[in-house]
This record gives sequence, C-alpha cells and structure tokens, in this order.
Amino acid sequence: MAWATAGTRNRCENSHQTPDSEPDMLNLKRQLLLVLLLTLMIPTAGLYFVLDLESALREQQGEQLLARTASLSAQLALQPALQALPPLQPQQPVVYAQPLNRPLFLDGYGDDWPGASGSTGRPPMHDAGDGVTWNAAEDGRYLYLLIRVASDRIHYYAPQSPQRPHDKLVLYQAHRGSNGEDAGYQVHHIRTSAPGPVHAAPTTTPETIDPHIQGVWQEGARGYTLELRLPYRQDLSHLGFQVISPGEASRDQPRGLLGPLPDGLPLLLTRNHTLAGLLQPLAEPGLTVRLLNGQGWQLAQARVDDYQLAEDIWQSGPLAIAQRLAFNGLRALLAWRQPDAMALSMAGQQLDSPLLAASRDPQQPRLALTQGSNGGTSLTALAPVAGRDGPGAMLMLEQTSNSLVTLSSSTLGQVLSRSLLLVMGLALALLGYAGWLSWRIARLRRAVAATVDPQGRLIGTFTPGPRRRDELDDLSHHFAHLLGRLQGYTGYLESFARKLSHELKTPLAIVHSSLDNLGHTGLDGQQTVYQQRAVQGADRLRHILNAMSEASRLERSIESAELEVFDLAVVLDQATAAYQDLDPDHVIRYQGPARDCQMVGAPDLLVQLLDKLVDNARDFTPGGETITLKLTPGPKEYLLQVINTGSRLPEDTSDLFDAFVTRRPQENGHLGQGLLMVRLISELHQGSISATNLPADQGACFSLRLPRPTLP
Repeated sequence: MAWATAGTRNRCENSHQTPDSEPDMLNLKRQLLLVLLLTLMIPTAGLYFVLDLESALREQQGEQLLARTASLSAQLALQPALQALPPLQPQQPVVYAQPLNRPLFLDGYGDDWPGASGSTGRPPMHDAGDGVTWNAAEDGRYLYLLIRVASDRIHYYAPQSPQRPHDKLVLYQAHRGSNGEDAGYQVHHIRTSAPGPVHAAPTTTPETIDPHIQGVWQEGARGYTLELRLPYRQDLSHLGFQVISPGEASRDQPRGLLGPLPDGLPLLLTRNHTLAGLLQPLAEPGLTVRLLNGQGWQLAQARVDDYQLAEDIWQSGPLAIAQRLAFNGLRALLAWRQPDAMALSMAGQQLDSPLLAASRDPQQPRLALTQGSNGGTSLTALAPVAGRDGPGAMLMLEQTSNSLVTLSSSTLGQVLSRSLLLVMGLALALLGYAGWLSWRIARLRRAVAATVDPQGRLIGTFTPGPRRRDELDDLSHHFAHLLGRLQGYTGYLESFARKLSHELKTPLAIVHSSLDNLGHTGLDGQQTVYQQRAVQGADRLRHILNAMSEASRLERSIESAELEVFDLAVVLDQATAAYQDLDPDHVIRYQGPARDCQMVGAPDLLVQLLDKLVDNARDFTPGGETITLKLTPGPKEYLLQVINTGSRLPEDTSDLFDAFVTRRPQENGHLGQGLLMVRLISELHQGSISATNLPADQGACFSLRLPRPTLP
C-alpha cells in the first residue's frame, strides 16, 4: 500500500543513493595495497644492506689491491729483466710499436693496420709536427712504419739529376751492445722516382740497396704515404726518422723531426715477451696486470679472459629470470651510487690518466676508482718498480668492479631477487583476494539493491549465494533473513490499509446514519451543535477512508495495468473539453498538436493523473482565470505542462509528491494523496514530474516529461 510506506520513502531513497554519491573511498583493494607497500620494507632493507656491503667490500678490496701491488712491485724489482730496463725519463721521446697478431700487407695505404676504421680506413696516427704523422707496429718478426706527409707538391727523385732537391725519408736505427750500452746508429735514405715500391740505401754506401728494408710509396690528394717494413731485432733499442722536403731556393728542409736529438734517438718500445711471461702467473679472472714505462707506454700485459657463455634468460625458469633482472638492476644501482671515477684510457697502448702523474712517487703507491673508455669501472692500483738505476717501470693492477658486484650480488642478490619475487607473488595474491572479496561484496550490494526500488519499496526476494562459511556468507544470510522479515512486515502494512478501510466502512455507516436520525429527534440548540460536530467528524473520517481505498485501488491498477499505443494529443484534447464542461467557472484550454503524438502507456491512468493536476489547479486558481494544458513534442520526449494562475508553490518542493504532504489548511480534510498518485503514474510510464513557480508570482506550473517511444 503506497500510503503506508511512502511516508518513509524519501528517507529510504536518500539512504539508497548514499553509497553511490559518496566520494572515492579507501576501498578494500587500496587498503590491501597499503598493507602490501609495508612488505616492501623487507627487500628495501636488504637492498640498503647490499649497498652498504658493496661500499665496505670496495674499500677493503682497494686496500688489499694496494698492498698486493706494492708487494708484487717489490718482487718484480728482483727480476733481471726488470733490472735491465732503463730508468724512468718522463721527457724522453718514444716510438711505440704496437703488437700485431698477424703480418701487415705492404701497399702504402694502411687500411689493414690496427684501429683502421671509417670511410678512409686510416688508423690513428701520432703527430711528429710540420704535417707529418706516423704509426708503428711489430709482429715479432718485422717492424712496420706508416708515415703520412702533407704536401702541396711532391718532388720525386730524378736519377739523371741526383743533386736536384727531392722528397725523401731519413731512417735512423740504434742497437744495444752486449754490455747494454748503445752501439751507435745506422742511417738509411729512402727516396723514389715514382709512386710504388721503394728501397733503402745506407748513407755509407748510397749506391747499394739494403734488401732487408722494404716499402711502398703512395701518392695522395694532400701528400704521400710511406709504409715500411724492416727486420725486428731484440737489440734494436732506438728508432727515428726525418722527412726531407725541398724548401725555398731549392734547399732541403727537414720536416717532422723524429731523428737524432741532443739526448739521442727516441726510445723504441714494444711488448716484452719476457716481462709478459713474468706477469702471466699474477693474472686472474677480473684482474689485469700491466707493466708501463714512465710515460705510460705498455711494456707487458697479462690477463685471464673470464668467458661466460651467453644464455637466453627467457628460456630459463621464472626464478632465474627474476634473479637476472635483479642482478642487472643491482649493478645499475651500484654504478649509480659509486663515487666519481677517475678517467683512464689505454688508447694507442699508452696510459692516459691523472693517476699516472700522481703515482711517480716511488715511496707511495696510489689507488683510485677509474673508468675506462668503454664506461666500465675498475679499482686501479699503480706502483713504481725499482730498476738498476732507479724506477724503471710502473706496475698497474686493474680489478674490474664486476667481480666485486658478483661477490655482493651472489651472496645477497638471490635473497633480494627472491624477496622481490615473494613480494610480487604476495601482491598478486592480495590483489586477487581483494578483487574476489570486492566482487563478492559488490554482488551482495547489487543483490540487496535489487530487492528495493528507488522509493524504498521491496520489489523482490533476496537469495544468498553458495555457502562458504565465512563472514560475508554469514552477512548474506543475515540480509536474506532481514529482508524476508521486512518484506513480510511491508506486506502486512500494505494490506492493513485496505483491511482497515473495509472494516471501518460498516461501523462508520452506522455512526453516520445514527447521527442523521438523531438530528431529526428535536434536539435543543446545544445538542444540535454537538450533533453537527459529530457529523463533520464522521464525514472527514469517511473522506480519509475513501482516499485510502482510492490509493489502494490505484496501486492495484498500476500493478495490473496493460500498456497500449494511443495518441497522447487526442487524449489531452478530449480530457480538456470534459474539464471545461464540468467547470464553467474557469477557462480550461489545451495548447498543442491535435494528433500524431503516439504514446505507449495506460491512457486511463494518464487521465487520472490529469484529474489530480487539474483538480489541484482549480483549487488554487481564482474564478474566471485560465488553466492551460500544454503539450510540447520533442525528439526524445513529450513535455506535458499544467499551468495555472494563482498562489505560488512553497520554495521547497522536494517532498511535494510524497504521501500525506499538503500545503492546504488542515481543516479542509485534504490528505495530500493526489500528487503521490501523480508521481506513481508518471513512474509507471518511465517519466518524471516536477513543479515550479511562474515568474512574477503569476502562478505555478507542473511539468511531466514522458519518453517518446520508437514505433515501427
């Protein structure tokens, strides 16, 4: 029964909409996510422990590496091969012949030299000044020289005019005697009459050719290139050359002086197999041992390649993949947190680093964190090695940081990766569990909401889900029990009004007839007053019972209403004409189309809706004024308005269409059921009803919006 429960429907409607109108709340998933974030403290603490351990290990390993370098330098100083090295002379020029693992092909181009790259195919060159650059290499049998000379014009040797100035190269070689002292040097002249093979002639016998020195002269757009090959002997200690080009007044002009200096020829340096054999036992995976001269040129090197077979981690298990990713992340983090590294480069077999200048103190080995040209970091220790006449070499030990990272990551990286895996698994489990709980709670909420309409009426039964023996299952069965009891109580209230109206009609009729009979018995003045008051009360009670019965009948009509297609404009036009015939005191007119407003609904119920609205308008419209029924068709809906002049509506109209709400004086016996019936009928047709005041206090307007059906 609408009147029995509608008084609380406004409150029920508000409570029903509250969960949907609340702002974003900390739902179950977010709560579990916060709990999950707390578990991240476990791998975070482990990560900080690994970082602190790495710093401690790097410091300890540096101390050990420094002590080991000092100890090994003292041991190497006792070796005869180290004693034979000349003392350190930082300013002495050096010709360094880089080692080769294959012989070079003499063609005068140099594109097969080590480091040759780019479009020109030229190897890196050393600058000798005056547009002369050079490079040297050795393969254990031969010594190779590559010399490039920049020249605008090349003057070749003319055999018919040998005295005419021409371009040539003077080659100097010095050998060490059996006593270790220099035994003088040899001088060869190299010239040619045209590009191609060249030969060297000793200055002592210029008419003879030294067959041991061979070369090729190639002319280029900006000069010429000379590639030479000469025998490499262990007693060859110094090497130099000088480029001679014709100058002004056709005089020879020396260029690129790398020949005899005040202190002698440049020292020839290359790899020393004897020294390399001494260093090889000292090398180990991750540790490179180098022996350098005073200018940083590498005399010997020993290293053990730590080969690791490449593997496809995606073919491994999830744990191996997670560990590898954790290791890579750990290495990146350690590289980011480590202190600034000192630059170190071995370009051209020469050490280029500030560490070299800081390590020439024979009493103080130095240690530094260095970064190579490939971007890798290492712990590098450098210490002088005492020779026969002073420090003759520098011992450098280079420990890669990968071995240190492996030490820390192998011990704690697995713990870190497994804890991350555990946290990820826990996150997935918690999120899955939260999703499952949220789904169950949402299903419970939807099931409960489906049993109550927006006005708070119980419209269905609640069936709990399968039994799971937990709190949500218990709550679901409690809801089912509670809604069952509420449904029974609501049914009792809905039938109570109908039963009460039926039961009170007979006694009320007896009371009313008795009062009428009493009025004909000749009562005195005071008794007549009391009898009339009793009759008025009985009439009001009968009016209430009639309204209750009418509301019950309307609800039953709505529940059993059969919808049909009708023309809304025709219904309104006919209803307006009937209202005008019944009420000559007001002007009631229809404004809108005469036909072609198809509607799906119950026309008799819509007429009852109009009855209530027009009756309400007549009560508040002065005599002779106009009441307008206006229909405005739209693309998706019909707008039906009942407009009347007269008194205004109250400012708050939120409860105007609720049960037992009226703005009329209480003595007229109006119960406020009419507008409730209007709302129920509009909801049956999926419409909405609203009330507004006309501008300038001219009256009120009730607007009914009905959806326009889509008909074939």
